Amino acid sequence: MECIIRILKRIKSLFPCLCKNNTTEPHQKSNKEYYQEIFDGLDTNGTQTLTSDQLGKIWKLVQQKRVTELENDLANYINKINDEIKNTNSQTADVLATKHPNLNLRDFTKIMKDLDLDHDKLHNLWVNTKRDEMISIKKEMETYNVM
Repeated sequence: MECIIRILKRIKSLFPCLCKNNTTEPHQKSNKEYYQEIFDGLDTNGTQTLTSDQLGKIWKLVQQKRVTELENDLANYINKINDEIKNTNSQTADVLATKHPNLNLRDFTKIMKDLDLDHDKLHNLWVNTKRDEMISIKKEMETYNVM
């Protein structure tokens, strides 16, 4: 008997127009009614539980939604990073001077630690800085005709 009732409910959900008076306007289903009828349609064996085989269509929808969300998140992230790159490239050393108006050795050391230069890069920076320092001293000496 229970099986017959389940079959009748199934027929009613499949063909709701047969169970209604055709002279009235069609019934607008609520989301809950749609969910129930979709569930019943997927539950082909009538166990009121769904297996992974029965969830194939739903999984495709879940998968498409998630991939779309991830693609949007990635696009937003890339745009944000590209904007940050543009902003950084358009800035000058004034940014450091603004953040540290009186840049002392302690603040300078923090900046250098943040750079995390390997030993070779640090050595090359030192060599270039010393070379520039000597050129600057030479120019100063030429200005005062010391040389």
